Amino acid sequence: MKKNIKDIAFIIQARTQSTRVPNKMLRPFAHSNLFEIAINKVLSSKVIPKENFYLSIMDQELIDIANKHRVNYYVRSVEST
Repeated sequence: MKKNIKDIAFIIQARTQSTRVPNKMLRPFAHSNLFEIAINKVLSSKVIPKENFYLSIMDQELIDIANKHRVNYYVRSVEST
């Protein structure tokens, strides 16, 4: 059975509390940061519908970036990290 792409959710999980490399998703990289690069890659896709794209985040800095790009997100719990 073939899946309809509109029935699939695309999720990027991100956090800033990495123990080995703190804030690695927000560190400057290629005139941006890894989190925004990942968001822009998905948003530029011709396959992934924007309404099926979600971020799983909990840090205010990541929420601010999600709002800046007008991307769906849900705030995950501390227990899920």
